[in-house]
Amino acid sequence: MELTEEGEKAFHRMREAAVSFDRRLRTGLGEGELARLEELLDRLSANVAPPGESNTRPPVE
Repeated sequence: MELTEEGEKAFHRMREAAVSFDRRLRTGLGEGELARLEELLDRLSANVAPPGESNTRPPVE
């Protein structure tokens, strides 16, 4: 299954919007702060996960 040309253009617009928002969201935060935030969010997620379900995910780049 492939995207139409219009779908491909929409995907790229949405992706750029998401990347731009992510950059804005992280402005002023250092690598250590981002790592700590990720750790805390992982812990919060683990607290609400169903028993036996893993909430591990690949690191954010």
